[in-house]
Amino acid sequence: MISSASAIQSLNNKWTRTAESVANVAAGTQLKLLTENPSAYAASLADQVQASAQTAAQPGLSLVSGSLSAGVSALSSVNNVLEAMRGVAQAALSNPSDRSNLQSQYNTLAGQLDSLVNYAGVNGVNLVSANAGTVTLNTGGSANSSLTVSGASSTAQSLGISSVNWTSSASIQSTIGKIDQAMGAVQSTMGNFGAQMAGVSMASTNNASNILANQANAADLSQTDYASEAVRQASLSTGRAFATYATEAYVRSERAILQMFQ
Repeated sequence: MISSASAIQSLNNKWTRTAESVANVAAGTQLKLLTENPSAYAASLADQVQASAQTAAQPGLSLVSGSLSAGVSALSSVNNVLEAMRGVAQAALSNPSDRSNLQSQYNTLAGQLDSLVNYAGVNGVNLVSANAGTVTLNTGGSANSSLTVSGASSTAQSLGISSVNWTSSASIQSTIGKIDQAMGAVQSTMGNFGAQMAGVSMASTNNASNILANQANAADLSQTDYASEAVRQASLSTGRAFATYATEAYVRSERAILQMFQ
């Protein structure tokens, strides 16, 4: 038998659900999503986690992009120095009488090469120094979403350039041959870095797009459906009216029964 207590409980329940709906509309989010729609909550949470991982990957991509750019800039300067060194060697070949002075100029230029590459680091990442290696980044998409960037040591020793002691025209010719090889290696590295910069830029752009997409998906899954909430509130309003009427009726009936025994 339904009593006034159960009718009151039903009415209170409808008021509670109404308050939840009002809160959802006010906040713009489904505050009870976990209990009302666990699958949607899980999907929304997964999108948020994915977006967070991708956001965390962006600084690394920016760092590597900056390191590649710094490397290209340094290599461009190295190439200019190598051209100057080649010019000095050619002059020494043509002017044996001034060879000692030109040799000193050459060795001074050679000493500048390492300084150029050693200052090409960005936050500890130097892709052209003696310790240049590879950098592997997780782009944030998944454990398998990674990008590897390869550096190339471009020190004087790595390029085969060193101080010279020209004793003959043949030794100068040998020096010029080494400079040509070094310039070829530098230009090849610059081209490789340019291609890698394009790859990092694409990865960063895709990552940024994925971040926005995942954030939008998470919002779509958790934001309030205002049309549904309006229907829900209308239904609850009708339910409250009936529950109120029923409660009053049960209370009057129970009072009447009690009066029969007085």
